[in-house]
Amino acid sequence: MRYSNQISIFGWLKKVNSVILTICCISTTSIAINVNSEGRVIFHCEIISQTECLSIASLNSDLEHDSNTIEKGIESLLLHLASLGYPLANVDSIVKADISVQDFVNVYFSVGIPLRINSLSYSDNGSDLTTSKLLRKSDVVSKNIIEDEAFRLLDHYADNGFPFASVTVNPSNIALENNKFSTDLNIVSNRDNYTRIGTVKFPGAVYTSEKLLRKESRIRRGSTYSRSYIN
Repeated sequence: MRYSNQISIFGWLKKVNSVILTICCISTTSIAINVNSEGRVIFHCEIISQTECLSIASLNSDLEHDSNTIEKGIESLLLHLASLGYPLANVDSIVKADISVQDFVNVYFSVGIPLRINSLSYSDNGSDLTTSKLLRKSDVVSKNIIEDEAFRLLDHYADNGFPFASVTVNPSNIALENNKFSTDLNIVSNRDNYTRIGTVKFPGAVYTSEKLLRKESRIRRGSTYSRSYIN
């Protein structure tokens, strides 16, 4: 993933989970499954298709699955639902059905109340950044959308002399009240050091002198670093 070392987003998911455990007494890591399936495992989730569920859970519907395999698949699905903005998701029930010569294990999920943005703030309030922001108040806290917003910020910095900038998303005031689950988000940008172009070299130039190549190049020594311009 690009900028993988420059974005800190879902380290705070543990904090969200700890709040959930306190408020709702839901455990997403201790699931009691005492069934084996000689046939299909069928997932029932209102926001994810059966095919996608099997892919996320790394299960093949035509193979036999033991309790440990099913449990790991369920944990993967719960983590995925949390990344979509449903950290309250849990397993509602697990039902084993015997039909003719094949067994079916039906796993029913309850996605719960989505986690939404109550308020949104940026540490860098430049108008060129916040006017085109991808996040809005009341949006579901989706990992993909937050990553896209972090990419947007880092792209902007990389084109304006800050290729080593970093972005951290901090939650606060996580609350579950009146059937609403919300959090405040503060997006903190660390621009790091301003970067200019130093020496421009052309290794491997055999038939054309580096001096001539530098003269013809649009990249000038001392100019502001811009990733897009260099690319």
